[in-house]
Amino acid sequence: KLCPLAELGADTSLEYEVLDGERGVLERGAAVPGELPRFPRTEFVIAAPDVLLLDTLLPRLSGARLRAALPGLAEPMLLGDVEHVFAVAGKADAAGRATLAVLDRALLKRALDLFARLKIEPASATPEPLALVAGPGRWRLVPGGAYGCLRMGERLGIACSRPEGAQPPVELRLALEQAGTARPEAIEVEGECDVAAWSAWLGVPVFAV
Repeated sequence: KLCPLAELGADTSLEYEVLDGERGVLERGAAVPGELPRFPRTEFVIAAPDVLLLDTLLPRLSGARLRAALPGLAEPMLLGDVEHVFAVAGKADAAGRATLAVLDRALLKRALDLFARLKIEPASATPEPLALVAGPGRWRLVPGGAYGCLRMGERLGIACSRPEGAQPPVELRLALEQAGTARPEAIEVEGECDVAAWSAWLGVPVFAV
């Protein structure tokens, strides 16, 4: 799991998991990049604050033409120049909708160059919110330390601020307000929270898991 990319360096401690063939966890630990375990396949998890996730209808293109069109799909949601972002789409569903993940191009290149010097080449990269397991009709929140991580359904997720007192993160409240008919039936929280207060505040059942 990568830390926020702007903080990544040769002496940054990174959390890792070693998985078996059925993706069960064999080992958990933390190490600087040069001391990470080496295996034939390495998968990155991109920190939630580094990635913007959009639920997008993909154009009827493929290959290089589709890749070239992806930054433009994200442009209405960007504050900066579209030329400074890297965008990649997940697998589309039958209706042509997919997750569009958008990252800072320079920060991503810097991270990949660091790992390339260590001969670590990722086979895949998953945005941190989409690495959380959420059942049908449920959202999942990890309050975390420096930041929280929220998964909102199959394709979306965001970074959150830390809860303040008995109140849930403001980003969670805003996400529920904007969800419309996609509001979840329940919210699962990994860690401690005042489930009664959060449920009353949000208007959605909250469970600690």
